[in-house]
Amino acid sequence: APALFYVNLSNTALTNMQAFHQALNQAEGAAGLVVDMRGYPGININEVAQRLALEPFSSPIFQVPVIDGLDRSTIDELTYPLSPLTSPSFAGPIVLLVGHASVSAAENFSTMLVDAGRVTVMGRRSAGTNGNITGVQLPGGFAFTFTGMEVRHADAEHSQFHAIGIAPAVESVLTAQDFRDGIDRELEDAVSYLLTL
Repeated sequence: APALFYVNLSNTALTNMQAFHQALNQAEGAAGLVVDMRGYPGININEVAQRLALEPFSSPIFQVPVIDGLDRSTIDELTYPLSPLTSPSFAGPIVLLVGHASVSAAENFSTMLVDAGRVTVMGRRSAGTNGNITGVQLPGGFAFTFTGMEVRHADAEHSQFHAIGIAPAVESVLTAQDFRDGIDRELEDAVSYLLTL
């Protein structure tokens, strides 16, 4: 698909913002862009989202319960506005690839672009686990982590995110034959979709 461009935001592939800027410059004029967020991001996700957005947008809504007493609690709520950045940027159609390994910051990034209406999501559903991390050490050398934060979509309904995640518009179905033949079915589906536009 020579008219399309692909960028993998995983920290195993991209750890330098300058390399992302170069990729966007190379993508200029492409008929479509596949943004692969099936791993954990290695660069500033806010800036990446700003360079892909066409209109001002918002972070997800972060809600933290505050317990003031036995029967007293409040919710601290935070969201922050973001504006598009140009030079470099991309204004064409975008497919965002997510999967079961898209967690935390990857989901934060994905939520921003989904809520901005900027991408068509493909792949498989993300983990649905965004939020800050609290750790507890237990006897015997054990530990566990959890989040006390509730993350919600920045839409009028403040839609639920946890346990739902980022749902693809078109979910890819992986087969044993794909694994055997080394076929990335999610990427193939994204390319096929962009070629129909």
